[in-house]
Amino acid sequence: MIVRSHRNGHCAIVGGVVVRDRALPLYGRYLYGDVCRNRLLTAKLSSGRARARLRTSLRVSTVISFGEDALGRVYVASLQGRVYGSRRSEHAPRPR
Repeated sequence: MIVRSHRNGHCAIVGGVVVRDRALPLYGRYLYGDVCRNRLLTAKLSSGRARARLRTSLRVSTVISFGEDALGRVYVASLQGRVYGSRRSEHAPRPR
């Protein structure tokens, strides 16, 4: 379970995905966001609890959804209508 305080500007955690693309540096980590924050976060999940939470340099405005394709590439949707996708050998999502 991931709990964030509203005092720090968080308003609604948007559940993400476990990164399964081994070519990405966040492999094996749970990637998630918050509607009111532009930065994506990761956590190492263990027995249903989040451990070792990390902020990333990845930024997506108003995150509303996450997904992945058959190859394990991660996609993040923004309320502004953009969908960002990971690409092998890149460290940050790019608009699609």
